[in-house]
Amino acid sequence: MRLKTKKKKMNFVFSVLFIASFLISIFNGKFTELTQIIFDIPTSFLQLFFTISLSIILWMGVINVAKESGLIEKFNKFLYPIIKILFNTRSKSAQNFITTNIVSNFFGLGNAASPAGIKATQELEKECSNNEASDDVILFVILNICSIQIIPTTMIMLRIKYNSQNPFGFVLIVLCVSFLSTLFGIIMCKIYSKIWKGKK
Repeated sequence: MRLKTKKKKMNFVFSVLFIASFLISIFNGKFTELTQIIFDIPTSFLQLFFTISLSIILWMGVINVAKESGLIEKFNKFLYPIIKILFNTRSKSAQNFITTNIVSNFFGLGNAASPAGIKATQELEKECSNNEASDDVILFVILNICSIQIIPTTMIMLRIKYNSQNPFGFVLIVLCVSFLSTLFGIIMCKIYSKIWKGKK
């Protein structure tokens, strides 16, 4: 019932905004511009949809080539000792899904990382008790939120599409920010985990 009430309220708010924007554009003599924007939105949406979709398809292909060539396996071996230190789980399956998810996020493939992320969460949830998220589940969610991206592919494709003069100019900044946010997230997760355990 609450959800339906909230939907009705949101529909009312958007209806008011829609009607108000029409009336204001008529009074300001900008009705033609508003009509043009309304007709341009579907075209812009489709262009954006195809740009992001093709980007995902391209990088999914790259990931598959990397997987077949053994590059992903090497990344997994490189990350495996770090995963063993960060996570308490000793489930090999969970560790493999976690490393695959992290490697996919390295390349900015959030959608490609999702299946491995879901599988990893399902494996980690098997070790949860009392219907509470374990420290591993919380840490895994934080790693996904603050994920380090070496190649933010979606953003690069969008910047190329919108004629950025330097579409790769932000990559170093994103790398530094995502590294620092990930490090901060891990530290805070470990600290709060110890505090929470002390209170139990």
